[in-house]
Amino acid sequence: MQKKTEKQDSYELYIMEEVDRNQYLAAKQTCDVEIEKAEMQIVKLSKEMAMQAEVDDEQLKKIENISLFSKEPALTKEMAEYMIKEVRVYRDDRYEIKW
Repeated sequence: MQKKTEKQDSYELYIMEEVDRNQYLAAKQTCDVEIEKAEMQIVKLSKEMAMQAEVDDEQLKKIENISLFSKEPALTKEMAEYMIKEVRVYRDDRYEIKW
């Protein structure tokens, strides 16, 4: 918003003949570049926020589904398949579970 105001101020100075045309055009171009960068950043951040919201929704659904499993008396195959993404077993008797 600041650059848009600065651009408007430059135009007003030009109209009032306090700066010449070349000075106005240079200031306008600088402001236009900065405004375009800011607008591109807004679009990028908006997309990232939307993607994060989708991830959050997906995680919330998984948590809700897992809470349904808490009523079960024992771990079932379906529960394990749903909750466990990957299991790695190492030679030194270590294992790693990715949820």
